[in-house]
This record gives sequence, C-alpha cells and structure tokens, in this order.
Amino acid sequence: SIAIIGEVPSEGQHPATIQPFPNDDGSSGFSGWPTVNIEASGVGTEVVLRNLLLNGASYDGAVTIGGAVTARGTEEKIVIDRCVLSNYEHLYMSTFGEYTDFHFTNSVAKSNSSYPGAQFWGGLLWGGGSWMGTMDTVIIHNSSIMNMVGEGVVIFSQVKYGLIDQCTFANITASAVWYKGQNNLTVKNNLFLNTKAHGQSQFDIDNWGIWKPGGNGTMSIMTQPEIYTDDYGYSLDEFNQPVQDGYDPLNRNINWHHNVWWNQEALTNFMQIDPWQWDGVDSEGNTITYNDAMLPLEDQNKWLDDSTELVINSGVGVDEWNNINSDPLINLSGAYLDRQLERTWDFRENGGQMDYEPF
Repeated sequence: SIAIIGEVPSEGQHPATIQPFPNDDGSSGFSGWPTVNIEASGVGTEVVLRNLLLNGASYDGAVTIGGAVTARGTEEKIVIDRCVLSNYEHLYMSTFGEYTDFHFTNSVAKSNSSYPGAQFWGGLLWGGGSWMGTMDTVIIHNSSIMNMVGEGVVIFSQVKYGLIDQCTFANITASAVWYKGQNNLTVKNNLFLNTKAHGQSQFDIDNWGIWKPGGNGTMSIMTQPEIYTDDYGYSLDEFNQPVQDGYDPLNRNINWHHNVWWNQEALTNFMQIDPWQWDGVDSEGNTITYNDAMLPLEDQNKWLDDSTELVINSGVGVDEWNNINSDPLINLSGAYLDRQLERTWDFRENGGQMDYEPF
C-alpha cells in the first residue's frame, strides 16, 4: 500500500506534482498497458493520493501516458481526494482486478487527449465487468469531470455500491455514464453540461453502433441481457465473461434524481449541421461515397429516450425523478467546446479518419 499526500499549497503556490519525464532518447520509459503512474497489485492493497496535481503529459510535451491508476489485484482500494488529474491519454482510473473500490472525491479530472482517430475511448473510470475487472464500491463525489473524449464513467455490468453525487460532467463527447450496465448505482445532484457532445448521426447508429435508433437521452440505460450458463456450470454475460457475484439483470437498483442537464447553443447548433458525405473504401476494397446526417435535434437534446423509458416501466429496478433541463448560467469558457467540436467535425467529415491535431 502507498499514500502520497502533498502539502496543502498556500495561495500562489503550485501543488505537489506527479508528471512523467521522458528518457534521454525521448521515449516514455513506461512499459505494459495501460501506461499509468501507479499500478496496484496484490490483495487488499490501498492507494491514497491527496493534494496533488497529476499531469499525464511530460514536462516537454513529448510523451503522454495512459492514466493515473490501475488495479490488478484483489479487494484493492483506490482513494483520490483533493487532486487535479489532467492530460492523460485515455482511462484516468481503471481496474483489471477483482472487487476494486474507487473513491474520487473533491477533485477534478480533465482534458484527456485520446489518440488521433479516436472519438469514443477514454474517461474518468472504466471497469465493472466484461473484459475489465470487477468493482465493489465506487464513490464519485463533489468533483468535476470535464473536457473528455470518450465516456465519463463506464460500469460494464455492476458495482456492489455506486454513488455519483454533487458532480459536474462538462464537454464529454459520449455519455457521462455509459448506457449499459450501471447496476446498483445512484446518480444524484449532478450537472450534465454538453454531454454526448459527439452528436448523434445515422452513421453512428448504423456503423459505429454507439447510439440507438431514435437517439439516446442524457440519461440513457439499455436492457441488460440475461446471464447464461456454459457447459461447465459458469454464469457468463453477453461478452462471454464471468459475471460478478450478485449480478441480476432483473433487479438493477439504479436511481437518477435531482440532476440538471443542459446543452449550450454551440452544441445544439452542431447537432443540426447539414448532411455531408465523404469517400471511403468498403470491405471489398471498392471506393464508395458515404452519406451521413444528424438525427433531428429533439432526438439528441433530451433527457430520456424510448429505450430507457421501457426499462424504467419494465419493473427491473430503474427509476428517475426531479431531473430538470435548465441553463446553469455558469462561467464556463466556450473555447474548449469550440475546439472539441472542431475535432469532432474533422472526425465526422473524414469518416473517422482524423487528420486534425489532437488536443
């Protein structure tokens, strides 16, 4: 176990900083995947980071590492409190272990770069089943997650106890919380500002498969397929992976309430761009012209979608109340969103082949 706790900086002082330095030849010096500052491995290992600035970009800008912390052991606990995490490439926190706890409190996670050509890969926290590790407790409280390429939080199947409370999610290209999974999660008292900022087009549905017909809402939760038993008696999910203890797609325990959502004018204008086309190569090597068009604004700029309403009404333990659409009137600079939309438009008009310089 390890605790790294910086002095509380006085006014005008710089926080204690963790930042990569490249090797003399310019290489990163980090090995394995994902490249992270701290990898927890063992049984019951605890990692505490407090009063720190964690910068994923090297001091000379030559190298960017993947994330801050990943867990690979059993029943480990990751605590990040009063920190700023910035400029990592993709997953700021992740687990490939079993029954990991994550506490992200009083902190800021911002500005991942992803990589050229990427648009949906990255975010604050990924895990909870599928090809990644399982999670017991996830608490994200009194924090800001902003300027992210990818999904804010991905819980593939479930946690044992999950809470996202009093947080701001701003300028997230995909979902604040991924629209599958989420079991045993409460999402309350949060602000969702300019989430799903990638926009939703017909090509996204038919080819990328990231949205559903009719469009996904800010709160979007899909039906979970039932588990099945293989020839050896193991319970598996839709990805042919073992399910976590207690996983039940018919008893999901998901509650979203007292949240505010809003999309600023720059984003709603982007959601209404005219149809466009680009030349590409099909699976047989033939050059063809692809066409795309955004969904109607009302199918993108909404709280609930039809699929989520069906899940809520199906009686499997998903509910929402007192969530409002209201301009928060916060003093958020529009420069980053403008830059993010430029990158997204370049991705779109080239059929996913980005030649725009990443952030």
